[in-house]
Amino acid sequence: MSRWTRNIGLLLMPALVLSVALMGCSGDKDKAKPKGKEGGDKSGQEGKAGELKAIKAGKGVLTGKVTLAKGVEPDYDAITESLKKQIAENKNKTICEEASKQKEWLVDKDSRGVKNAFVWIRPVDTDKEFFDVKDLAEGGKGFTQRYVIDQPHCTFDPRALVLFPVYLDPSKPVEDEEPNLVRTKQRLYVINPYDIEHNTKWEVEDKGLGRGDSKVVPKSDQEHPEKGLDVTELGKLKFSYTTPVQISCSIHPWMRSYAWSFPHPYAAVTNDKGEYKIENLPTGVKVRVVAWHEGSRFINGGPEGEELELANTNTKDFEIKKVK
Repeated sequence: MSRWTRNIGLLLMPALVLSVALMGCSGDKDKAKPKGKEGGDKSGQEGKAGELKAIKAGKGVLTGKVTLAKGVEPDYDAITESLKKQIAENKNKTICEEASKQKEWLVDKDSRGVKNAFVWIRPVDTDKEFFDVKDLAEGGKGFTQRYVIDQPHCTFDPRALVLFPVYLDPSKPVEDEEPNLVRTKQRLYVINPYDIEHNTKWEVEDKGLGRGDSKVVPKSDQEHPEKGLDVTELGKLKFSYTTPVQISCSIHPWMRSYAWSFPHPYAAVTNDKGEYKIENLPTGVKVRVVAWHEGSRFINGGPEGEELELANTNTKDFEIKKVK
C-alpha cells in the first residue's frame, strides 16, 4: 500500500499531513514532508513523481437530483423543538427567534428534492491519476472566487458550500512522495453586520485538512468581508474526500454550516429543488461520484461512492433512504 493511501484506502489522505497554508496568490506552492510514520511505509510506491496520469478538464456536464425516498421522513418536530429550547435559553432569544425554523432538512414538497446536499467526483485510482485543473484555477472557471457566510437571525447563510483552495501541479503532481500543491485565489469569509456578538468556530476532523479554531467575528458586511474572518487563511484549509469543515457558533450553539474542500472544482450543492450541476468535466474517462447530506451523511456507498463513465452529457440522481 502506498503512502498516498495508507489511512483511507483509495483516498488522497497524504494531503492531510501537509502543514502549510493553501490560500494566497495563484502559483504559490505548498510542500511538506510527513513527520514520523504518518506517511505510511514505502512499499508499493505507485505515487512516485511522474507516474500519475493527468485527467484534463473538458466540456462535460453532470446534472441530477438528490431526493428523499418516499416513506422516509426526518423528525421535523423534534428538530424544531430542540431549536426552540436552545433559543429560549439564550441571552439573545428575542433577536434569534426566527432561527427556530429548522434548516437541516429543506425538502421540496412536490418533488421531494433535498437542498444543501453535496455532490462531487474524484479519480477512480488516486495512486495513478489526478485531475489537471490548472487552467480552470487560473481562469476562475467553474468555481466561486469569494464566498461570504452571513449570520442573519442567528443562522449561517449559506448552510452548505464547496471550496476549491488548492490543486495538484500538473508539471510535477508528486514531489518527495507527497502531493505538490498549488494555491488558488479563493477565499471564505464569515461576516457579522449586526449588533450582537457572534463567535465562529471551525472544526476539522481530519487533522491535515487544516487547523480548527474559534474567534469572535468583527463587525463586517457583504461589501467589506475582509473585515470579518478569513477562514481559509486562519484555518490553513486544505482538502479531504472524507469529511467537511464544520462551522458553528459557541454563543449560539444551534448555528451550523458545512464547507467541503476539494483539490478541484468538480463539486456542487443542490438547490431548493434538489438539483445540481457540475461543469468543465473530463470526458471518456471513469470517475467516482459521491453524494453527502448532513442529515444522512454519505448517500451512495461511503466516501468512495460509485463509478461513472463521463460523456459530454451525464445525469446521475441520488435517493436518500435513511436519516441519521
